[in-house]
Amino acid sequence: MSDVSIIKIAEGCPDLRSLTLNNCHKITDASISLIAKSCRDLSKLVSYKSELTNASMLQIAECSKLEKLNVSNCGQSITDMGMIAVAEGCPRLKELGLSMC
Repeated sequence: MSDVSIIKIAEGCPDLRSLTLNNCHKITDASISLIAKSCRDLSKLVSYKSELTNASMLQIAECSKLEKLNVSNCGQSITDMGMIAVAEGCPRLKELGLSMC
């Protein structure tokens, strides 16, 4: 799966509340950013072993209804800056997975 599919989901499913993208190495910041912008009711995002960076985290931080976020095993592309943005922008966050980041 690539950004093409995720972009179509973002455009066609604005009421999406939960998205899991485990081991989707072709998914980039572009599609995650669009999901965050388009799916304002998103409450769960799991993206284990993906290629996300701070750019995605800054957009995810705009998801004020987010309750669960798991970006475990995303390499070292997510830094304090991205996680601080999430902490400040997601007041409903109850579960956070950051293993091997």
